[in-house]
Amino acid sequence: MFRNLLAREARLAARGGSGLWMSLMFFLLMTCLLAFAVGPRGDMLRAFAVPYLWVGVLLSSLLSLDRMFSYDMEDGTLARTMTSPTPIEALVVAKVLAHWAATGLPLSFAAPLFAAMLGVPPTQGIAVGASLLVGTVGASALGSFGASIAVFKRRGNLLLSAMVLPLFVPTLVFGVQSAEIGAGHTLPSSPQLLLVATSLATLAVMPFVTARVLVAHIQN
Repeated sequence: MFRNLLAREARLAARGGSGLWMSLMFFLLMTCLLAFAVGPRGDMLRAFAVPYLWVGVLLSSLLSLDRMFSYDMEDGTLARTMTSPTPIEALVVAKVLAHWAATGLPLSFAAPLFAAMLGVPPTQGIAVGASLLVGTVGASALGSFGASIAVFKRRGNLLLSAMVLPLFVPTLVFGVQSAEIGAGHTLPSSPQLLLVATSLATLAVMPFVTARVLVAHIQN
């Protein structure tokens, strides 16, 4: 059952593949804007690079969140799921993993390349990508909560951003610290462990919260 859900979400993500290119282009534009804003001051550029890359990825991932449940709302899948043996939590988990695979995963792999554009050493660029690989899982899970509320509201995009961005703060803080520390340490540091714990806890809890929101809206 869960494999079928993942396969369906993968097809939907492939059908809406323009969202990936939009996220990558937005991330690239943000990277270029920082380079132009700072100018030739390489030391300052490298100092701001890691937090800026993290903010860029989180903002880029927001661009496709509004479509997480919109297709299912339009074709009645959400309503049918409530009356089927399939738990709605399983649908939410499948959507979170599909969103991460379509946005967080490619953005994490692109981050070391964009970090090199900002003068970040290759080892630290890899550390940025690794921290994003972990942190974007939790970001997608948090985004599902905002998407579950915004899909039923007018001007949902503004509501989605206003709700989700404050929830990203712990992931952002631990992610930036993990990327900055990871370049010079072989053993896991406290921020890295906290980042993993935050992503795992978010992935474990948010599908149930998101499912309750969806059920409450559909029943009303």
